[in-house]
Amino acid sequence: FRARFPGVTGWMAHGDVSQKERDRIVDSFQDHPGPCWLVATGHSVGTSMNGMQCADLLTIAQLPEKVGLWIQWLGRTDRIDGRGTMVWIPIAEGSWDDRDVGRLTREMAVVEKFTDSPELGLQADLLDGTEEEGLVESMLGKLGVKTG
Repeated sequence: FRARFPGVTGWMAHGDVSQKERDRIVDSFQDHPGPCWLVATGHSVGTSMNGMQCADLLTIAQLPEKVGLWIQWLGRTDRIDGRGTMVWIPIAEGSWDDRDVGRLTREMAVVEKFTDSPELGLQADLLDGTEEEGLVESMLGKLGVKTG
């Protein structure tokens, strides 16, 4: 699916989109010369696709079932030719993700100790509600919103 908004091109991908089409969509997203957007499920582009490192902002709107998927989804943005992608995980109070964040952060602690991966501890702290000072202002600045 490809949609057009005035001056901004975008694509959508999910599990019902063929792998060949998903590859084409991600390549188009990665190679697009100007502002664009991609809406996709983590399962459709987050585990084996290269190209998400070209994004300025990645929004994870649904937590993964396993820490391994979390690592893979974030790993799509962490590449040598990356842009320093900002990752935003909105979690609505009282939602399934709000209840599930505790399980995921507990699993991260286990994986962190087993693999000696201190970055998982920081990610778990951020997911758990411990905000890095200036995080919201930084995110809004990247989106072009003036604060203060």
